[in-house]
Amino acid sequence: MYKHIYIMFLTVAMLFAVESGYSQGSTADLTVCVGTSSMFSAERSETGTVFDYQLKDKATDAVIFLDETHRSDSIWIKWDYPAGDYLLGVKETPNVSSQPSGVTSATCDGEWVWTEVRLAAPTPLIPEKSNYRLCGTNGVTIRLNESDFVGGSFYWSDPSIVNNLITQPGTYDVTATDLNGCESTATVTVASGLQVSLGNDTVMCSPEFRLFVLNSSVNPEGTTYTWWFSTDLTGKNGQLVKTGTEDDLDVYNHDNQADMLYWVHADYDDCSVGDTTVVLACPMDMDVNIPNTITPNGDGENDVWNIYGIGSYSNCDVEIFDRWGRRVFVSKKGYPTPWDGRDMNKKALPVEAYYYVIKLNDGKHTKPIVGVVHIIK
Repeated sequence: MYKHIYIMFLTVAMLFAVESGYSQGSTADLTVCVGTSSMFSAERSETGTVFDYQLKDKATDAVIFLDETHRSDSIWIKWDYPAGDYLLGVKETPNVSSQPSGVTSATCDGEWVWTEVRLAAPTPLIPEKSNYRLCGTNGVTIRLNESDFVGGSFYWSDPSIVNNLITQPGTYDVTATDLNGCESTATVTVASGLQVSLGNDTVMCSPEFRLFVLNSSVNPEGTTYTWWFSTDLTGKNGQLVKTGTEDDLDVYNHDNQADMLYWVHADYDDCSVGDTTVVLACPMDMDVNIPNTITPNGDGENDVWNIYGIGSYSNCDVEIFDRWGRRVFVSKKGYPTPWDGRDMNKKALPVEAYYYVIKLNDGKHTKPIVGVVHIIK
């Protein structure tokens, strides 16, 4: 009879071994994880023997599988079964084909040797939320259900992440080992923080103009913008203008002889960021007259945007942008050919308000002149 069989397990899951008795509070001989593979081995008592293998549900004694044709001293098992307790057995028998005449396995079969296996389901690794946003310069700390896992067993797809602190936008995987030695993986996405820029302080010589959040395209849909202005450049006594999802502000009846402070706050979820700009008074000594309309209809009147007096500033730069910040016209080192209401590809632009930036570059007027010109047909 073959009674003394040496049994060995090698469990492979994510390239690490699970040792017998690792399960917390478990009396099983071995704990393995759902979805892993294990090699079950037995040492021969005599030359020429073969092995039968059997897996049973411990609670019901139901046979999960029975392998009676296996000849090797080891078998791989894929643990694709429900979590619970199982009995894994091996029996050594003589190879009938190699026995003397008249000897059968029925008279010389060994006994089943059983090993109790605890099959554990991996504990889910659960981030506090799956999507984060960088709201400041210190990064964001990802909160996980750490008490369900072995301390120090958190491994990020980006090895630069320490203590679950992420400082750059991206999508990251984190893997941790639970108290049964099973691995779980979770994915988190970290988006860029909000961005708000109103640009540099500028000169306005037009009674109406438009302020833009220059980099609003990086902000998520649904960002709320709240606009204020104040005649006090310290920001005191500010007046609320509007709030909503519009990333621009139209100003009418502007007093171009007074400095004015404007600021905007962008809010989304728990992120908030703001910026200010000062609209400076138009210098009294600046001898240019900037019209706020153009009617390019081919009637010979006001078909182009003539800036009166701009010829005195031969080094000036003139740029025009549409409401989405796309540059539609540029003239460097002077303005010899006035804008005719077409874009850079000579395509006629629609009736709309356009945003201009004029830099005189005369060494005296250092602030750009900004305003709005309308195409009217």
